[in-house]
Amino acid sequence: GNTCPKMDRPKKIQKNARYIYMIRRPDDACVSFYHHLSHQSIEDGGYSGSFDDFVHDFTHAGNMPYGTWSAHIKSWMKCSEDERVLVLSYEDLKKDLKGSVQKVNKHCGFGLSEDRVEELVPQFTFDWMRKNEGFFHPRSVRWVRKEDEGEDFHFIRKGQVGDGKKLFSSQHFDQLRFMINQTFPKEGEGLPTFILPFLDGIL
Repeated sequence: GNTCPKMDRPKKIQKNARYIYMIRRPDDACVSFYHHLSHQSIEDGGYSGSFDDFVHDFTHAGNMPYGTWSAHIKSWMKCSEDERVLVLSYEDLKKDLKGSVQKVNKHCGFGLSEDRVEELVPQFTFDWMRKNEGFFHPRSVRWVRKEDEGEDFHFIRKGQVGDGKKLFSSQHFDQLRFMINQTFPKEGEGLPTFILPFLDGIL
């Protein structure tokens, strides 16, 4: 939910196209994106600043690829009402993986049987992906291990909900609120209701 540009194509493409828009809590998304970019080589677009610097850049327009989290959400608001778009969250996947897979199956018209879904779900778990990380590790960029880390970088890192609450300071949360208010002025007026659960403890 934090690495795709705004969506402006559905009106131009064939009617039976299907999209899945993934959302994640902004604090968790920020922590995840920091670990992602800070382990990417500088030559390939990696980030060399501190976590404090990253939170500032993540929450201020023009400093990060793809814009801010809240601007990205806003750019998809109308698209979320399009029948070709299924909105899912990272939290949905963690809470009910099978139910989420069933939604994707139905939305995309894959026609998978219940037995086939049951067979596939274990391969969508974090544990399976971590054990088979080679299938997912991007090879288009170079990855680096930080000097202060005791183990090699894992692209499939933790797969948890709540990292943001553990690592964010009150100042970091202030910056998230600043970001949201910049995108949705007047104390969040206009915020789409489908993202409110992901702002619990932030607004």
